[in-house]
This record gives sequence, structure tokens and C-alpha cells, in this order.
Amino acid sequence: MQLKMYWKVEPSDFPEPFGTVSYRKYNGTRKDRLDWLEICKNGLVGDDDESRFNDSFYGKPYFKDDDLYFVFDGDKAVATVCGIYDEESGMGNVHMVSVLSSARGKGLGGYLNDIVKAHLCKDPCRLAYLTTDEWRVPAIRSYLKAGFLPVDCDDDMEERWTKWLTEHGYKNIPLLDEQGNVKKLLCCE
Repeated sequence: MQLKMYWKVEPSDFPEPFGTVSYRKYNGTRKDRLDWLEICKNGLVGDDDESRFNDSFYGKPYFKDDDLYFVFDGDKAVATVCGIYDEESGMGNVHMVSVLSSARGKGLGGYLNDIVKAHLCKDPCRLAYLTTDEWRVPAIRSYLKAGFLPVDCDDDMEERWTKWLTEHGYKNIPLLDEQGNVKKLLCCE
């Protein structure tokens, strides 16, 4: 089971472009779908075809084309993020976040978080969630910096989060229950 994190939704602004970096929403073109596949080959998908794109988004009951964003460095798509509001649960879902290997280490993780937070805060959700793997250290660091917090959603989750946070030098991180309430602090000083 992947690690789970929540963000307590609050008003957020879309980020400004910086340097040669900008973003836009998915435009429905085949080029966007192929760019998405290329970006996501960095650990989210294999050498899949366009059906993987369709399964990843159109297989989600509440996905709308406006939920998917691309980040560009100049005219090259280098990163992607999706924020879906699930009307049934009333929660936002941060879905399929990826950055090309060649574009990593340039602050795009924070930029993606700012985009998806601004997108989700316009929906009536109180919480947004994401799931990730322990080995995605830079991603988890960027999520924590953006205000996402660990969730205790399985029998071994507290232990796994404590281990990860300790190994990476974090202290006094709230662990949330599945309703988004603070259950306890992890890695207390």
C-alpha cells in the first residue's frame, strides 16, 4: 500500500511563470497525450500507448479535461499534474504527478503543488489527498513543504511514516487520521 497524504484545502493562488517556465491546461490534443506519456515514463508508466492516458484519466468518474495541467520549459512539456474533485467523497485527489528526469531539481515540484492547490481550492472540498511511494524522496519533501501531511490509513502506516520522517530528518510532523484530524505528532523532539 502506498503512503497517503492530506492537504487541508485553503485559498491558494496560481503561480506566476518564472524564467522560461510556464503552464497551461490540457488541450485535448494527441500531442498533449504523447507529451504526458513521455513525462510519465519516469516511474509512473512504462512504454505504454495512448490507451494508458485514457485509462489514467477518462477511467476516473469525475475527471474533466480542465483538471490536467502541463508545465513547460520554453516550448517543451516537462512536467504534469492533475487535480480531480470527487463529488461523491467531497475530496480532491492529486493524481499522476511527474517531472521529466532532465527537468528535476529546478523547483518544478513546488510549482506543480502550487498549480494543483490553486486548482482544487476552487472546488468545495475540505481535504485533498495523494498517494506516493517511500522511495520518491524529493516528491514527499515537496509535498510536506506544500502543506500535505501524513495519513494513518493502514495498520503499519504510523511505523512507515515514522521511519521515513526519521531517516530524512523531520521533526514534529502531525499524523492525521482518515477524517483529517491530527492523531499525534511523529518524530517529536
